[in-house]
This record gives sequence, structure tokens and C-alpha cells, in this order.
Amino acid sequence: MAILKINESEEIIINYHDIDCCGDILYAFQFLFNKKNVINPEILSERYKEGFFIISDCDFEKCSIIDFFEQVLNTKDSIRYENIETPVIHIHCRAWNELKNYKLSLWENAKHSDGKGKYQEGFIESMLEFWEKEVELTFSLDSIFTINPDKHSKISLHYETNTDNLQHFVEELRSEFQDFKGNNLEKHIHNSM
Repeated sequence: MAILKINESEEIIINYHDIDCCGDILYAFQFLFNKKNVINPEILSERYKEGFFIISDCDFEKCSIIDFFEQVLNTKDSIRYENIETPVIHIHCRAWNELKNYKLSLWENAKHSDGKGKYQEGFIESMLEFWEKEVELTFSLDSIFTINPDKHSKISLHYETNTDNLQHFVEELRSEFQDFKGNNLEKHIHNSM
């Protein structure tokens, strides 16, 4: 399993769970706080009460989730991901190219009550190397995961991390993916027929 460590308490786990009846990979997502599911199990359907949210991307050869996060790392652009089949998990990533103007404006326009700028010349420029690494992630789970599957609503979880954490996560995910494919090739072939 690959773990995106947000901080000491929060983590997102993506696990290559199994091969479905079509020979495609099933992914399991977990959202944890102090190693416990962050979503109240009372609102989840029986199948998901343990906090394992299983989806398919209808593929065995490539991992669209890896492609998604690599695109964020390579371009610093904000993008969206969602798997093809229900149940669906949506991921929205806001990265530096979207956050830049807002962040710079916020800090450049910050003033004391006397009208003087709060930050000395050079301060904002010194912070850029940290700000450029900021990433906001929103994971949204369709209502099909809940006890009210027909309500057409979503449960959303918002996280802030950085590109260093994301890079480490992608490397873990890529390694897990290669191992999973190698260990499940026969099952994939059998279920694909």
C-alpha cells in the first residue's frame, strides 16, 4: 500500500486491492486520522463500513491515478481525476499555477492598521520556494458509498500537502503497481477471457 502522509495524524492510503471479473485492477482508498477512518461508519453502506472505498479504473496495463499525480508534479497545474465506473471517487488537485496569483496578492496586499505593508521587501520572495510546493487535494466520494445511495451528493475530504510528500507517495504507488501487476498477471489473463 502507498501512503500519502499529510501530517503526523492524517494519511491517505491507496492499495491495489484485487482483480475484478473483467481482469481490471480494483483500488482501495482509505482516509485515516490517527489510524482510524475519518468518515463516520454510521453513514456508510454495509459494504464500506470498514472505511475501504473500492473502485475500478477499467484498466490493468496502466494506473491513471499515478498519471494524475505525476501530471500535477510535472506541470504544477490544477487538474481533476475520476474513475470510469461506479462507484466513483473524484480527486481535485489545486497546485501552484492556480494558487499563485491568490497567494501573492494576499501577502503583497497585507497591511497594518496604519496602512504600511506588513512584510518587508524580500520576505515574499523568500517564501516562494515553500509556496510553490503547496498542493490542495479534495477527495469526493459518491453517495453510492453511503446508506443513501440515490441522493446524488458527495462526501468530500480536503487536504493540504506539498509536492515532496506527493513525490514520495507516487514513487511508492508506482512500485506497488509494478509488484501488483507482476503478482496478478495470471489472474488478469484468466478473468479477461
